[in-house]
Order: sequence, then structure tokens, then C-alpha cells
Amino acid sequence: MKEIDPNKFFRKIEKIMLISIIIGTLLCLLIWRDIIFMLSFLSGGILGLVNFETTKREGIELLRRVQQLFLLSKNASHKKERILYIGKFYLRLFAIGIIIYFLINKIFFHPLFILCGFSLVYIELMIMSLILINKKEVLI
Repeated sequence: MKEIDPNKFFRKIEKIMLISIIIGTLLCLLIWRDIIFMLSFLSGGILGLVNFETTKREGIELLRRVQQLFLLSKNASHKKERILYIGKFYLRLFAIGIIIYFLINKIFFHPLFILCGFSLVYIELMIMSLILINKKEVLI
């Protein structure tokens, strides 16, 4: 099995996500010729990308803290860190829900295009991961 540096993997996937959000936004403008649909897709994509970035960053911090706990003491519990991470995750989801509510009800963005832009980020992450598994490569 070939080992891959996680930083290289994440940089590559972040570039692909950003390019696909830009292409999707332009396609929305070209196909539907509506600025609201385009801005809805763009805002959903940006929300998804920001959510991915913060989840990734906090996940890496969690793993570092747990690793330090185990290096200091083999009997150390990581429950506190895990609960804190899960709490931040749910707070972030709640904040995204409020932002989406604001975008739909106050700015009148289209919810379907927001959802498409948001889910594009995670669909790409899943596809890239499946490609990695198919190539039998592993993150170190």
C-alpha cells in the first residue's frame, strides 16, 4: 500500500472543492440565468467549505490533544476532549442552520441551490476518499 501525506491530500481536495464551487456557480448563472440561483449556490458552497475547514482543523486539534494525553499517561481519559469536540460540532451545525434560515427568509435565496452548493463539498470529499480506497492508498 502506498502512503499519502494527509496535508497533501487535504490541499488537493480543497483546491478541487474551490474549483468545483466556482464552476458550479458559473453553470448556475449560465443555465438558469438568475443571479439569485447563482448566489444561492455560491453561498451554500462557501458554507460547506467553511464547515469542512473548521471541522478538519478541530478534528486535527482533538487528535493532537488525545495523543498528548496518552503520551503523558496511559490511563488518561479522552472523554472530555471528545465531548467538547462533539459540542462544538453541534454548535457549528446550529450556526449554519441560522445562517441558512437568514439567507432563505431575509435575502430570499433559493433553498435547493443552497443545499446543492453545500452538499457539493461533501460529495467531492466522498468521491476523493473512494478514489483513494480504490487505489489502495492510505493516509499516514
